[in-house]
Amino acid sequence: MSKKVDDILKAIDELPLQDRILVAEKLLKSLRKEGGAKEIKRAVRELIGDYTADKDLTSFTDLDMEDFYEPR
Repeated sequence: MSKKVDDILKAIDELPLQDRILVAEKLLKSLRKEGGAKEIKRAVRELIGDYTADKDLTSFTDLDMEDFYEPR
């Protein structure tokens, strides 16, 4: 563990409980966000070939520019 990480952990230990919980929440949110972005990029890399080769997967995108009116 680097000195910087060790200093951060010591500083967190000195915080009041409520502040430590806030730090933990922010850290988890950051990790989820980063992990989610990586998963999306991985999925795009895996599926790009399917979507460029198989026009059935993108057939409805021809309708993207048409107006849509929801029936009442």
